This record gives sequence, structure tokens and C-alpha cells, in this order.
Amino acid sequence: MTINDLIKIARQDILNDVVPDYLWSDAQLERFANDAIVEACHRAPILRKARIIQVTSGVAGYDVDTTVLQIYFAKMGDDNNPLSATTDYELSLNYGAGWRTLTGDPKRYMRRGHNIRLFPTPISNDSLALTTSNIPDENFDLESDIEEQFHPHLVFYIGYKAFMMPDMDTYNPVKANDYLSMFDAKFGKRKSAKFDSVSFETPMYATIISGRMA
Repeated sequence: MTINDLIKIARQDILNDVVPDYLWSDAQLERFANDAIVEACHRAPILRKARIIQVTSGVAGYDVDTTVLQIYFAKMGDDNNPLSATTDYELSLNYGAGWRTLTGDPKRYMRRGHNIRLFPTPISNDSLALTTSNIPDENFDLESDIEEQFHPHLVFYIGYKAFMMPDMDTYNPVKANDYLSMFDAKFGKRKSAKFDSVSFETPMYATIISGRMA
């Protein structure tokens, strides 16, 4: 299914807007469709990517693409053992305040926003393989990047955005909320920006110890 397919389905099945002059332009519905994809990716890990970062000896920190939401798997080069996610607190607790000066073969990683730090600091050139959940980038293709089973449910968000337009002929908050509820039921409710920020820096499946993430 393509973006144009989503627009066609939304016009026929949700908006009843198939006869020109349209209440919603193609440009508006295309924007809503792209919004729907981004929203779905924020709510559920439906867009996953694999990427390789080149690692330099003596360099612990590396940038992570801004489209990355959650890191699900990380490993060094030919080592099949995954790196463990960690936090500043856990490293300080286990290795003391000088943990940043320790060197060796990396066994853990810590994420801060869109940066990943290896621990200990690598002593040789290598590569870091990541599997991540993402939001779309400039090379995104709906048909190849997101499984077909999720495509039909994206039109619910198009309906939500369309019926929230503040115009006499389009504004219908009751219908908008109905379609948003359908979208929520499939992809989950949208978390806050604060939640996203904290989740970047919290290891998957972390345990809360005395109010701290470890």
C-alpha cells in the first residue's frame, strides 16, 4: 500500500469525499498520512532498522541517528554476544567515579539522547551493530519499510486529523475522537515527550531500584 492508496481509502471509507471539489485537498491528506505514520512509529515499534557504526580505538562516544527511538540490540563486530544497556548510575555504583577512564573490549553501552557511549572505552578499531525502532527518514518507503498488516489502520489517524480541521464543513470532534480511539486501540496511546526522553536513556527491561533506573 502506498501513501496515495491511504488517501484513496480515507476518502472512500472515512471521509466520504470522493467528488471534486474536495473538502480536503490531496496535499492535506498526504500530510495527515505522513503524520499517521510518524505517530504509529512513536507508539509501536513497527519500523525497525539495522545499522553499523564504525568504532575508533580510544573513542567511547558515537552519534546515533535522530530517527532512532529505541535500541533493541547492540553488538561489537564479529562478537555474537550482545552488549548490555546500562546507566551512569549503574556504572558509578559498580566501578566508581572513574569508570570513564577504563579501557578494554566494550561490554556495555549507555545512551544519552542521540549519543551512545561504549563501556569500557574501546582499545581497538571495530564496528558497532545496532537494531533499532525508528521514525521515518528521507528514504522511507511505506510498502517496503512497514508490514502490510499495519497499513489499513493508518487511515484512522487521517480521519482524526481531517475531522479536527477548524472549518464549518470539516470539523466534527465526535468523529475525530472515534477515529483516534481506533488508532489508539491498534498502536497504543501517545506517550509524552518527557517519557520519550527518559526512555532513550533507560535500558530495555530495566529494574527500578530505590527510585532509580538500574
